[in-house]
Amino acid sequence: EPGDREAALSLGDALSSVGKHREALQVYQRTNRASPNDAELLMRSALIQLQQLDQTQPAIRAFRRIVELEPENAQAHYYLGYAYKDLGRTADARQQLQSFLKKTDDKELAAEVNRDLEDL
Repeated sequence: EPGDREAALSLGDALSSVGKHREALQVYQRTNRASPNDAELLMRSALIQLQQLDQTQPAIRAFRRIVELEPENAQAHYYLGYAYKDLGRTADARQQLQSFLKKTDDKELAAEVNRDLEDL
């Protein structure tokens, strides 16, 4: 139900905002099981896994799924690229960051990514 999804997003966001990242992740993942192709839920889960819980491999799986669902999702390519970079997977990182550059309109972020690509 759409109302359940919106309530879950609000609850997960609220939990995350007060530092309860594991609980937020559980809410997003439970909701995502009912809607496995929901890129927004996948993104929220992946960002918590990557940025808050140091769960890089599960985050990569989620970002890859988002890219499958939404190939034009620049944000997914961006985070996937940096997750690969964190694991030392330079070629994969470069590929995803270059995909990000083709899909983004954010000039400042693109400049930052171009600088990072020079160092890969």
